[in-house]
Amino acid sequence: MPVCARDVGTYVGFMAVLIAFVVLARYQNGKLPDKVIITVAAVGLAFYAFDAFSSYLGFRSTTNDIRLISGLAFGSGISMLLFSAVSNLLYGKRTDHSRRTFTYRDLPLVYLLIALLSVPLLIDSGNFFYYLESTIVIASLLFMVFLIMLILVVNLTGWSFEKDKGMFPSIATACVLEAAILIVLWSAHHFGSVTLL
Repeated sequence: MPVCARDVGTYVGFMAVLIAFVVLARYQNGKLPDKVIITVAAVGLAFYAFDAFSSYLGFRSTTNDIRLISGLAFGSGISMLLFSAVSNLLYGKRTDHSRRTFTYRDLPLVYLLIALLSVPLLIDSGNFFYYLESTIVIASLLFMVFLIMLILVVNLTGWSFEKDKGMFPSIATACVLEAAILIVLWSAHHFGSVTLL
C-alpha cells in the first residue's frame, strides 16, 4: 500500500462515504447530519486517536487489522461531516435545508460499501486488487485534500458557486493550494530521507 494501514482505512472510509453521497444525491440536502452521525464521527475519532497515541507512545502494541478498523471508523465518520459541510457551503441556496445530509439510516449502506472496498485488504487477493486498492487510496487522498482546500478557499474568500464568477476561481485556487501542499510534503520527505540516509 502507498500509505500505512490506518491511513488506508481513512481513505477507504472516505471513498465509501463519497459513493453514498453521490448515489443517494445527498449533495441536494443542506441540513447537518443527525446526532447519531455526529456520535459515530466522535467515536471514530476517539478510537483512531486512542489506537494511534497508545501504540506510538508504547503503552500497547497494535496490529494492521486494528489500524485498518480505526482508520475506517475515523474516515467514514469524519467524511460524513466533511461532505455535509461541502453540501451546505458550496451549494448553499440550491440545497434543501429541511433534509439532513446524512442520517442513521445511511449507516448500513456506508458500512456495506466499506466492507466491499476493504475485503481485498483483509485477504491475500493478488496484484489486481492491490493496484485497485492503491488507486482508490491515492484518489481518495487527492480528492480529500482538494475538498478541504476548496472549503478553506470558499470560507476565506467568500466566493460562492452561486455568485461571483462561478466555480472556476474557487476550484482553480483549491487546485493550486493542493499542488503546493503536495510539493511541500514531497520535498520534506525527499530531503528528509536524503539527509537522514
